[in-house]
Amino acid sequence: MEKPYAIDVEGNQMQGVLTIVKDQAPFVIFSHGYNGTEKNLATYCSFLAEQGINSYRYDFLGGSVNESSQVPTEAMTIFTERRDLLSVINHFKDQAFIDSNQLYLFGASMGGLVSSLAAEIHTAIRGVFLMFPAFSVAHDWQQRYQTKEEIPRSVNFWGMSLGYDFFEVLIDFKLEEQLGNYTGPIYIIHGDKDDVVSHTVTDWVKPLYDDITINILTNEGHGFSKSGEEQTKQALLAFIRQHS
Repeated sequence: MEKPYAIDVEGNQMQGVLTIVKDQAPFVIFSHGYNGTEKNLATYCSFLAEQGINSYRYDFLGGSVNESSQVPTEAMTIFTERRDLLSVINHFKDQAFIDSNQLYLFGASMGGLVSSLAAEIHTAIRGVFLMFPAFSVAHDWQQRYQTKEEIPRSVNFWGMSLGYDFFEVLIDFKLEEQLGNYTGPIYIIHGDKDDVVSHTVTDWVKPLYDDITINILTNEGHGFSKSGEEQTKQALLAFIRQHS
């Protein structure tokens, strides 16, 4: 039912875990947050498996000090992560056990931002579920580095080394110009006590989508409590069942 499953991305082996409980069931691709791994989302995959829903979770190349590829974290940007996710979508969308009309994305934090960017490009996505998506990444770093000349060769941020490219692609990045083409359903779940990415970022994102639901959980931060996780699981299941 669950097994390690690597995908080749431009000659690099991106590691992940595939969970299949039955053919032609909804299929959810899980993308972790900054300096995380697929293990951070395993509990959600296990929950969905109990409900007869398939999934794949993976480690972004260079996306964590704990992921197993040889890609350095300094090579990672939001666009390399988008490439990784698009590679996953393309790999699975035509597999015999996949119903291509029931392909969903789940993104946590920066994985939420990346999932949003991927959904703008790939037409196969049935629905997008975002958990405290890091829509403010570009804005936050633009406050620190306003020109390319100010960007250092590397920065250690929250225990992970980021390279020049990570910041360079954000200098002129405007998220509002990147979103708005995806017309499928979007569900955002966020905490009202999030001190990393304020839930208020959804206020200006909301008008960019035709079909969006925003759920703000009380007394939850960036990383949910057990109660918040349970609410997220139930919301995710309801979202999938509503749209499958």
